[in-house]
Amino acid sequence: VINAEYMGRTIHAKIAITMFRQTGKFRNLFPVPYPRELCYDDLRTADSAIADTNPIATSGQYLAVLWQSSAGGCICPIELKKTGRLSPSGVPLIHAHAGKIASLQFSSFDDCLLASSGDEGSVKLWKLPEDGLAESMSQAAVVVAEAGPRVQEIQFHSCSKEILAGACQNAVKVWDLNNPQDRVVSLPEHGDTVYSIGWSYDGTLIASTCKDKEIRLLDPRSNVVAAQITGHQGNKPSRICWLGRSDKFISTGFGLTREREILFWDSKNLNAPYKRILLDSSPGVLFPAFDADTNVLYISGKGDSSIKTYEVFDEAPFLQDIHQFVSESPHRGFALLPKRALNVMDCEVMRVLRVMNTSVDAIKFEVPRKMKRFFQEDLFPPTLKPESVLTADQWFNNENRVPELMSLSYMDGGSQQSNVPQSPKSPAVEVKSAGLGVPQEASNPRRSVNLFQINRRHSKYKHMFATPFKKELTYIHLKPSQHLVDTNAIICNKKFFAVPYAGGGGPVVVVNIANIGRVSPTPPFLNGHSSFITDFAFSPCDDHLLATGGDDSIVNVWKIPEQGVTETITQSAYRYNQHERRLSTVNFHPLVQSLLITTSYDNTLRLLDFEQQNERRVIRNAHADIVTSVCVSYEGDRLATVCKDGFVRMFDPRAPEAEVERTQGKQDRAQVVWLGNSQRLLTVGHSRLERQFSIWDVRNMAEPMLTQSIDSAPGAVLPHFDEDTGLLYLAGKGDANFRIYELFNEAPYQEYITEVQSSTPQIGFAPLPKSMLDVRDVEVGRFLKLTANSVEPYKVNVPRAKLQFFQDDLFPPTRSNECISSVDDWFDGNDPDPRGPKLTSLQPPDMAPLSSAPKAEPKMLPSVSILQAKEREDKEKRDRELVLQGFSNMAQTKATGGNKNRWDAARPQEDDQSDHEEGWDD
Repeated sequence: VINAEYMGRTIHAKIAITMFRQTGKFRNLFPVPYPRELCYDDLRTADSAIADTNPIATSGQYLAVLWQSSAGGCICPIELKKTGRLSPSGVPLIHAHAGKIASLQFSSFDDCLLASSGDEGSVKLWKLPEDGLAESMSQAAVVVAEAGPRVQEIQFHSCSKEILAGACQNAVKVWDLNNPQDRVVSLPEHGDTVYSIGWSYDGTLIASTCKDKEIRLLDPRSNVVAAQITGHQGNKPSRICWLGRSDKFISTGFGLTREREILFWDSKNLNAPYKRILLDSSPGVLFPAFDADTNVLYISGKGDSSIKTYEVFDEAPFLQDIHQFVSESPHRGFALLPKRALNVMDCEVMRVLRVMNTSVDAIKFEVPRKMKRFFQEDLFPPTLKPESVLTADQWFNNENRVPELMSLSYMDGGSQQSNVPQSPKSPAVEVKSAGLGVPQEASNPRRSVNLFQINRRHSKYKHMFATPFKKELTYIHLKPSQHLVDTNAIICNKKFFAVPYAGGGGPVVVVNIANIGRVSPTPPFLNGHSSFITDFAFSPCDDHLLATGGDDSIVNVWKIPEQGVTETITQSAYRYNQHERRLSTVNFHPLVQSLLITTSYDNTLRLLDFEQQNERRVIRNAHADIVTSVCVSYEGDRLATVCKDGFVRMFDPRAPEAEVERTQGKQDRAQVVWLGNSQRLLTVGHSRLERQFSIWDVRNMAEPMLTQSIDSAPGAVLPHFDEDTGLLYLAGKGDANFRIYELFNEAPYQEYITEVQSSTPQIGFAPLPKSMLDVRDVEVGRFLKLTANSVEPYKVNVPRAKLQFFQDDLFPPTRSNECISSVDDWFDGNDPDPRGPKLTSLQPPDMAPLSSAPKAEPKMLPSVSILQAKEREDKEKRDRELVLQGFSNMAQTKATGGNKNRWDAARPQEDDQSDHEEGWDD
């Protein structure tokens, strides 16, 4: 209980103490897991029997993970840019060692140079291709050591890529990689098995931990033990990690009570650790990793489901914990990516890769900042340059150097440049690769590809979001048919939406868009089939035309009354019965009046003039199996189909030889979409293990330009491409979510934008016409989502500041609801000029376009470092004033004897002597 008279004094004393507490700029560092699309899935990571082996290594271009194999130790190198799902049977591997792999590490100065060691005693170097490993390899570039005692750990020299150190049972060896058999140094033997080694920042010392519980500092060129101290008292393996550019290091291990612990050491004074931190009693060996640029230490153990972070200081408290990453799934190991692979403009100060049972997950650690358009110089100091500064000969001749540093400011697109001088041999040239906004260095063509910066480029749709309309605006009490397994079960235009209904025959319910709310339990139907509906479509040129194809091999074209379907209709306006088997697809030509495109289980593709009831073209023997999807090019002159035989085919239906080209698509249950006014197609479907989409160039369809994994859910994927915005919407049947991607012309061709989650699975997904969008609210999309008993409308918005202007960059002219040719003219080749659909503007007459808005006067903003220094100075000033005011109040209280509070009123009155004895004790 604190005396009331000194309550104020005690509070202000605590404030004074906190002024001297270390508070680093990374105290707000927090982890954010990357979405599954940016992780690495479907891996067979090795469940190694070696307890203290970290199963992953990283460089600026590759990650390498131990692979589960019965044929010895295998390594799977994966390019960082190849995220998503991998095919375990088709992944090229490195068949590295006859036994299990004990250690692997990339050189800091060559992203393609990987070293590995095995428990049979061999050490090998692997030179990976710069464009990715295309086939498995078993021939090492250099065999550093043959069979012998197990090499527990290997470490490249901190200043040279020509020197490698290894912990070989009870000794440490250093090899010249140019001549590893003849130039090798064996350092003094340890008392037992060496657990871990680490090079100092300048490469003059090696620190080691050993089973005899001793920590040693070794001078490899003098071949002596420079210092030795007793470390962790536990019997399990311990690890060691130098703390960047300082003389300090940490060790991790187990204490006498089997608790995991961290010891903080100064190499110049090894009498005792400066600090000891007890963690927990988990059994997994701890792996430490240190970021020398930010002085942040990352620690986690094998089998842990969390990663702890500490900020490191030269003075007490030395180690101060920050946020930790916590997940539900344990990992087998982790590794940090080089700074060259980070998205610095998103304040991503580190990315950690975790090895899971069947995947490698990515977690970014970022510091929140308001002004991300500037390069945050205080968060990204100069980092290690990927160039070796020493040769092996120079080092063995006692020459010392420290690694060269480079600025990361070139990655901001030129917003701010660092004052770090560049090496005269490698000037940084800011070169933009086409459309990507990713700079390159002229002197370093093998610079690591910043995958996540590419995938997170500055898109105007980056912050878009989708929300459902209010519940009172939904359509409820529907009973959709369950027969359309792989086909979209809802279509719509600006007046109606249609859904195949449960019941006898093939009923289709057509609902007016304006009739929101409950649908009648016995609604009127369109029902002209003797069996269920297999596909259906609205005419893009006439809102009152609906075509249906059924299991009975009949095609019906319905003329919907102006007021909608108010009573059941059984007689269609046009009927076609020439197909021999059930219909698979039904589509209207988007530009030609009254032209219908149908495919059937009889493997034919037919073009029908339904007004003249004339079969204009039948394409036979082109498909070896059932056609699952058909699309029409932007100009309307070509067709593309996907078939159950796996092929993507191109047709010119007006040419004598209709088929133009075909290629193996390798996707089941696929859909095909023409990507607007371009020469590209998109196919989406199932591979053997996953759902994926591919982008094809119709001028060269030998291989897809891109294949992107989605997930492994079983439902068919329903695609919609918005040719005005370049946005791709993917909704899986049976999923409760849909995904949004942006597609563009340059590599990497796609960017994941967002995923819209809900609690109800969908069986259909249909876009509403652009004319129904609320452009004043910057609504770029509106959709109807069909569930088991309702239709829920969704809207997609992009946040903008100047809502008084028409956002003409988001709303270019769009397709009009008008055909441009008759069937006869089109088949005669009388195409309109210009070719393609007619366009119409969405701009309201009372809104001015954003492009004509007056430009805001540019404001000179102080640099980020000046703002931060000013904020820090103001905070220190407020703290000082608060402390001084507190002491001033105490002095005044002492002099007057006043300022008694409600606690004083409850106390008995004491004499002056008692008050004096409880005063200041000087």
